[in-house]
Amino acid sequence: MPLKLTPDGLARLKLDEGFRAAPYDDETGQAITCSGNITIGYGTNLSDGLSTAEADWLLQSRLMDSQEKLERNFAAFQGWQDIYTDVLLMIDYNCKGGVLEWRKLIMLIATDAPVIRIANEVRDSDAWRSSKTHARYERMACAIEAGHWP
Repeated sequence: MPLKLTPDGLARLKLDEGFRAAPYDDETGQAITCSGNITIGYGTNLSDGLSTAEADWLLQSRLMDSQEKLERNFAAFQGWQDIYTDVLLMIDYNCKGGVLEWRKLIMLIATDAPVIRIANEVRDSDAWRSSKTHARYERMACAIEAGHWP
């Protein structure tokens, strides 16, 4: 099954996240260092960083996991407007706890609530209020209102 994230949504996500080949602390932006190698999974050494191809593969894999989670929990997910699926996939990728904690937003989308109510639900979030992620979540709310990415 193909990933439902639109090309514009993927470009926006990559721009918001930025690419760094070396491991870093997401909170501080500082490089992660240790006396040994930073490893994950089956002994994969992250100390040498990731290529853009590896990062793209990992991004696609994580987004597919998010999409499968939404499809399992919401039968109508495949029929939702592209901008809604983009925003939900981006939230799941970005937010600790994932998109399933955004039940009210999902229910507003699922019940075809007015666009302004859906956008305002994004604005009524800790992520929108955070100085670190405010601009990203405001862009999401504006995209919901417009029906597409600016």
